[in-house]
Amino acid sequence: MIEKMGYKDPRYMVVQPSQAIRKADQHYKCEVPMDLILKRLTECQRLGRLYNPDAFYVESREMFVDWMCDLSDRLRVQPETFHHSVNIFDAYLQRSDIKQHLAGIKHFQGQPRPNVITLIGLTCVFISAKYLEKTYPGINQLLNFIGIPYNYDQFVTQEADILNTLDWRLQFVSIYDVLTHFLCQGIVFTTDKIQSADGTLGTPTAYTAGILQHNAEVFTSKCLKKHEFLKYDQLTLVCGIVMSARKVCKFVELWPEELVAMTGNRLRYP
Repeated sequence: MIEKMGYKDPRYMVVQPSQAIRKADQHYKCEVPMDLILKRLTECQRLGRLYNPDAFYVESREMFVDWMCDLSDRLRVQPETFHHSVNIFDAYLQRSDIKQHLAGIKHFQGQPRPNVITLIGLTCVFISAKYLEKTYPGINQLLNFIGIPYNYDQFVTQEADILNTLDWRLQFVSIYDVLTHFLCQGIVFTTDKIQSADGTLGTPTAYTAGILQHNAEVFTSKCLKKHEFLKYDQLTLVCGIVMSARKVCKFVELWPEELVAMTGNRLRYP
């Protein structure tokens, strides 16, 4: 049940009792207050979050993020692992001195740019798998995936370079992490109304919550691939994603007071 959620301003309090509607298979247990979890997520969201529109890999970034997504599917890692790997990928390649830095790495000398970015993307997926998964693929297995003439030692050297360049700081928060935080609580409420094609109003169900979650995840994937979205912090992006997903599902209230209380973002208010 959503009540004050820590907000003392009566304008932002939920007047009518409301309960979130989640899919039947959504169960979770939380021993830390949800607002404290959100606070910790937002405190970490700027780590490695750079926006350099002139970065040398920008033109091919979307293609490589797609490739990393396909690789993650083939390796059967969790979605959060894939998103985390893209965070590492961007944090490393958005650095202002990265072109000079890469030019000084011996195993990249004489290699075409696609080969360079491919090894970096592969290594980022490997680092994230080691960081987040219970098990992770072997290096030789990964090298067989790409079919580019890099060897075991060069892969290990590249892994060490990425970690040292980032000062071993891997506590990245992705838009997927923030979205999952809200999905666990539910972003459809018993007070919500949906407008049908004939103009009548209906009540959402658990099926509606599933459709809304799917839409939100699709929008999250699109935001991840587009370099321009690195200009925005993850919480702002996720709020926009949830609002857009609700709009597609024809919710009457795109940003109800429950979401104001949950996110701390008063999108409906001046």
